[in-house]
Amino acid sequence: MAIFKCSYRFLDAKGKRQTALVPVPRGALTLAEITGFMAAQAPLIDAITESRIDAMAIEIGVTLPGGLKGAAVADSDCEEGGLFSFNCVGTDYAFGLRVPALVQAFFTGQDIDLVNATVAAFTASMNTGLLVGATNVSPSNPYENDIISIASGSKSFRK
Repeated sequence: MAIFKCSYRFLDAKGKRQTALVPVPRGALTLAEITGFMAAQAPLIDAITESRIDAMAIEIGVTLPGGLKGAAVADSDCEEGGLFSFNCVGTDYAFGLRVPALVQAFFTGQDIDLVNATVAAFTASMNTGLLVGATNVSPSNPYENDIISIASGSKSFRK
């Protein structure tokens, strides 16, 4: 089932942050309608909390496509992953994307084997996008700077 996950982030007087999630069934709602809902609900939430709402976000839950693995590979570990760094247009700063539990065979020491065909297919999807119907959908960094190339890939550990 497709669902909008409306997230409100709170900042308290001690500088600590927490979020609250309000799930809303997507149905035929547009993005404009759901952002309107959040804009109308924010003052209602603000009235019942002592902290400050400092951010709102929407996550859209979608049904997984068929053909994905049905179970995790034995001994896989999300804490050990691969960090891909991408160059972007208009900035000297790389965009990092961490993939948890990266396939161990894709590592050469601490580096990701970026010429491996499976890895290269993924990085190409980030650099040039993917054709969906007649539309090319291309990722960007959070500031909407287009991703233009892979800079590096390395082993990463996160809890």
